Amino acid sequence: MTAALATITFFAIIVAGARAHGFVQHWKNLVPHGLPLPVTLMLIPIEIMGMFVRPFALTMRLAANMTGGHIAILAILSFVFIFTELSGQALVGVGIGVPSVVLAVLLSALEIIVVAVQAYVFTLLTAVFIGMAIHAHH
Repeated sequence: MTAALATITFFAIIVAGARAHGFVQHWKNLVPHGLPLPVTLMLIPIEIMGMFVRPFALTMRLAANMTGGHIAILAILSFVFIFTELSGQALVGVGIGVPSVVLAVLLSALEIIVVAVQAYVFTLLTAVFIGMAIHAHH
């Protein structure tokens, strides 16, 4: 899902820049005007790599936060089974199960907040990148 969002972001940046400046001028805006040729030739691959790194960084940030929350919930809920197995008594599992479930529910609420913030950051950075493509400052 995050990769699909990043792919949409990637193409939205290119389309917005091309619509604002024209297709050829959008690509010319990657490098500032008036630079010596050797510097321009070095900057072109760096800027093209940067075009791919931006959506990739957005993808990894969002995916890592979602995965981290899921792993934390899984670890807390696994306490029930670990302590039941270690003690050999089902009552210990029930005694540990209630606090584990409560903690997992609280962690789920925290995960929802974290994912919402990360989705906001994803959207905000996407808007910034599209704005940078539309308003070239060189």
